[in-house]
Amino acid sequence: MDIDFSPTAFTVKDPGNGKELRYEEAHHPQMIAGAQRAFTLIAAEWPTLASSVVPDHFVQLYCRAEVGASWSGGFGVSIQHRNQILLDLLETAARQNRFS
Repeated sequence: MDIDFSPTAFTVKDPGNGKELRYEEAHHPQMIAGAQRAFTLIAAEWPTLASSVVPDHFVQLYCRAEVGASWSGGFGVSIQHRNQILLDLLETAARQNRFS
């Protein structure tokens, strides 16, 4: 499966100050790469579900979760949290009637 990780206009709230931001590859290459690997694993596990999610949205939310974990003294994003990000995006997609 070839996944298109092209950037979109999607933004997230900074867990530190609450301002809107985007995690860009130029400034956060390792974090972006880790988020893309996580989505690739999800796509391998649940290809049909993953196809209903915009990969860049997942990447942005994953990066925010990783930064949030570091703010709270944690390390990285757990598999449970990774899956919750996916479920939240699927819930949004379902509300928008994106499933056919």
